[in-house]
Amino acid sequence: MPAPKNMKIAYTVTPPLKEGGKEKWTEIGVSFDNDNDSVSINLVALPVNGKIVLMPIKEKTEGQQ
Repeated sequence: MPAPKNMKIAYTVTPPLKEGGKEKWTEIGVSFDNDNDSVSINLVALPVNGKIVLMPIKEKTEGQQ
């Protein structure tokens, strides 16, 4: 099922726990554009660092889950 137009996934990014480690990206909601040029953001969690990153949804190809 295709995602609605201009829908994005909302993530919070936490720094690595140890030096040389990777950042952790955690999905916390979605955003989408409204007809009146506003943006709605629906969150299921709040980031403790106060930062939200919105990324476009990548369409899955056949065989991907």
